[in-house]
Amino acid sequence: MTGICGIWHFDGAPGAGEDCARMQAALAIYGRDRSDRRDLGSIALGIQLARLLPEDRSDRQPLTGAGGRLVLVADACIDNRRELALALGLGPERTVGMCDADYILAAWEGWGEDALERLKGRFAFALWDDQARILRLVRDPLGQRPLFVHRGPRRLCFASMAKGLHALPDVPRAPDAERVRDHLALLPHVGARSFFAGIDRLEPGGMLRIHADGRADAIAWYDRTRDRSPRFNRWAEYVDAFRDLFDRAVADALRTDDGLACHLSAGRDSRLVTVTAATQ
Repeated sequence: MTGICGIWHFDGAPGAGEDCARMQAALAIYGRDRSDRRDLGSIALGIQLARLLPEDRSDRQPLTGAGGRLVLVADACIDNRRELALALGLGPERTVGMCDADYILAAWEGWGEDALERLKGRFAFALWDDQARILRLVRDPLGQRPLFVHRGPRRLCFASMAKGLHALPDVPRAPDAERVRDHLALLPHVGARSFFAGIDRLEPGGMLRIHADGRADAIAWYDRTRDRSPRFNRWAEYVDAFRDLFDRAVADALRTDDGLACHLSAGRDSRLVTVTAATQ
């Protein structure tokens, strides 16, 4: 996991960089390989990078795109890098040095918000549009990368983990008693409330679009009601499609320039992954 964080003073007050540095220090445990931030005065974005993949050696976040208009910080593992490169017309001379955050930025430059439907993997990211003065916070459909938000009348701050927000003195340090109650009652976690008072979680498959006046649009960009089922005429076609997809999923996970190891649970799934990985 890589830690990301940021803060935006809606009233234009300076000092965002100092608050961002406090949050980064609290998130350092999640990413000690590289620390950096972009300080734009009233808004600042920070990153604590954990290098887990070979391409992470090329990660130079925060990234700038669209001629300086866009600034991105991301905690991401993008699986469909090959499809994205092909659709965006990116040749091997470009992709050889691209980290996963680079793919997110390139996709956004090419398709805007429509890029979200094209990204496959695990991700949480913040994208600042300096021209439109809009901050977007985005989370993947399964919620495999966390992102928490604290909103006040004059500012908004976000962090990968709540402890990043608790580094700021005016963010409350208390549990959300109702959320704890629901959890103890084994109720499903639905909605933006987190276990922490005054702190919301960005929901899986959600985007928060924040404007300069403090207004925030909560958008469920991933449509869970849409029928995504394949339609084949024969069962054998379903089997072939599953095998192709399973092989591809395993191949996408074999991103290493070192050896491989498998941790088996004695179930069918781990054996299938191991055998498929060995053949690849």
